[in-house]
Amino acid sequence: MKKADIRRRFRALRDGLRDRAERSAQALEALGGALGTIDRLGSFSPIGSEADPRGAKARRIAYPRIEGNEIVMRWAALEELKPTGPYAIHEPAPAAPTAGHLDIVLVPGLVFDGVGGRLGYGRGFYDRLLRRVRGAGELTRFLGFGFQIQWTEETLPQHENDEPLDGFLSEAGLVWVEA
Repeated sequence: MKKADIRRRFRALRDGLRDRAERSAQALEALGGALGTIDRLGSFSPIGSEADPRGAKARRIAYPRIEGNEIVMRWAALEELKPTGPYAIHEPAPAAPTAGHLDIVLVPGLVFDGVGGRLGYGRGFYDRLLRRVRGAGELTRFLGFGFQIQWTEETLPQHENDEPLDGFLSEAGLVWVEA
């Protein structure tokens, strides 16, 4: 099956899901239960029917800002995020401080698999972020964040530029990818 077909199928499943707010809260409870207090968390502001991580608890939270063809994680309070850029995603201001090391980064997507595969929207922003952070030798863990309905046992088709995630977090709990 082609990536575009898989994206359409899982977007439709996610769009049809009820109780998204409750499921998102359950996923965040699972995160806290599995990892305890997180010092530096990278989160995101959801678009459409994505799982909502905005209730995540951490000492400091950074959010993505699209700058050119890259994601830059910037420290910001949730209420400081404004819809900006070509996708009108709620982002920090350009002057918000750039986040240094992050312990965990929650990554949105349409579908996730058991070997760290992820299909997002096809622009590669998060793949470039993962590559850049890992290339710098940082020990950041990248977790897909979605609903259990977005998990597949099938291995997703991957391109040479796709970067694997370290795990998947949903209302069913946290699953680490086996190396």
